[in-house]
Amino acid sequence: MRADLVDVIEACYRPAPSDDVWLTEIMRAIRPALAADLGVKGMFFDVSDPLHARAWCPPVCAVGCPEGWDEREWLARSSAGMVAMFDAMSSSNQIEKAYRAPRTGITASQAVGREAWLRLPERGKSMVSMGVEDIVRVVCTDVTHKGCVLMGALGRVTSVPRRRTVQLCRLAVHVATGLRLRRRLDAAPGHEGEAILHPDGRVAHAESAARPAAARSALRGFAKAVDRARGKMRRSDPDAAITLWEGLAAGRWSLVDHFDSDGKRYLIAHKNDPELASPNALSPVERQIAGYAAMGQGNKFIAYELGLSVSTVSTHLGSAMIKLGVRSRAQLARLFGGIVGPPQG
Repeated sequence: MRADLVDVIEACYRPAPSDDVWLTEIMRAIRPALAADLGVKGMFFDVSDPLHARAWCPPVCAVGCPEGWDEREWLARSSAGMVAMFDAMSSSNQIEKAYRAPRTGITASQAVGREAWLRLPERGKSMVSMGVEDIVRVVCTDVTHKGCVLMGALGRVTSVPRRRTVQLCRLAVHVATGLRLRRRLDAAPGHEGEAILHPDGRVAHAESAARPAAARSALRGFAKAVDRARGKMRRSDPDAAITLWEGLAAGRWSLVDHFDSDGKRYLIAHKNDPELASPNALSPVERQIAGYAAMGQGNKFIAYELGLSVSTVSTHLGSAMIKLGVRSRAQLARLFGGIVGPPQG
């Protein structure tokens, strides 16, 4: 089955009655992109405090499993096996490597090296008997270090091509952004958003921070980009489509479909910028950008996550580093309590 990358993004912002249902729909949509012939598993995590990290494991949900296996048994065995393997693959700072500065959109054999992967005892004990030879992992998190991870079970030891890794990194942005929006709306039931837009970008209503001309202009541009991405481009040029559909509008808003009583579709702009309380010397945008940089994200990828230009990201990051008195991303990461991982996306 051919992957519809825009369908994955749409699932991220689609209402669902529970987190399990929401994540399951995303896993169904992303499975072709993972080439996960033996199923996909998903779980939520909170590593905002590395000393008290939590992961909902065994995974809360799964899509598919190897032929001949009961799904519950497969879940139980593969859950224990994956945990054991990631423990064996990681050093004492496993939490930082695995979740706080994750390498996403690659296979386990890519992460540790093919030969080291094939020699790993935990792999043979728990996975090979089920026909699972490798794992592709997509870690969906933001500067709050709360999110979810999707793990695809593969029938052969393989590597993810660079192009697909970039695609998966961008999809991970939307999964994390969609989850953050779910949490925010759950905390404020009945919240109606800061703007209402037509799909063609016309602003029907705006209030609060969405009222100024610059904000309305940014929302119009974002709505038009989303509409183009959801059209013919999703099949003719999927890379361009997911590039157009950035993580946020102007570092602040997510757009969610709303259907009126007569069936007419609108887009609701909800405030959904990631909140990071410290350090207090920085502006909110500087805190966000510095936090992503501390996770190991490059400027282009931060720009995609926040819906800002690369030059804006560079300017704010430079300003943040001057205010904090740091000269490198490694120093920045130590200040933010994490480590810098390999740049991605």
